[in-house]
Amino acid sequence: MTEGHSLAGDGDRTPLPFAAKIAIAKDGIHVVAPARDRNLATIGWMRIDFDRLKETLAAWSALHDEALADPGVNVRRGDRLRARKLAGGHGRPRHASARGGLLRAERWTYRFLFLSLLRHLSDLPNVTTGAMYSRHLTAPELIESRLGELELLHAVPAEIQALLDDPTTYEQLVDMTGFIAQAALQNVAGNPHRRFMWAWFPESLPGAEGPREV
Repeated sequence: MTEGHSLAGDGDRTPLPFAAKIAIAKDGIHVVAPARDRNLATIGWMRIDFDRLKETLAAWSALHDEALADPGVNVRRGDRLRARKLAGGHGRPRHASARGGLLRAERWTYRFLFLSLLRHLSDLPNVTTGAMYSRHLTAPELIESRLGELELLHAVPAEIQALLDDPTTYEQLVDMTGFIAQAALQNVAGNPHRRFMWAWFPESLPGAEGPREV
């Protein structure tokens, strides 16, 4: 299993609050990532066929390139597409001379980027998604609960292992799964400040499992 870090802000490397994990199982590569919340542990997960890993990573890179070219947001090369920030409408102003933070319309462009990326996840071939939540387990315990449902392998083809050992691969897979986790959190938490997101999980990921309570 692999653990790592997430970029916070614009370039600082800080540990994830609850480290996401990548596990190798008989049915493919499983990525499990948490969504941050004080009262509710929520995780999203994604399973990728072994022979689709490169294709999945390439698809995410292509989506990043589309965000770079989107005039409605200010995404730069090297930026991480991080679900929690986009759900909150956080990002750079479109104009370098802007003062006082983002305008309301600009915040919504970042939220719509979140929704677009979430919808694209459902279009990835041979990728399945799902989410779990718990009112009594912690996020790390919930992650371990999910991993305990899998038939894990101890060895994978060298080409796959080389990809998984690349920190960039870890970051991309965790970022992708973070959108599932964040959408699931808003679906079950009922945060009135995120009312607009309550239905995004079932509507954007119609084939996903859950969110399932544990």
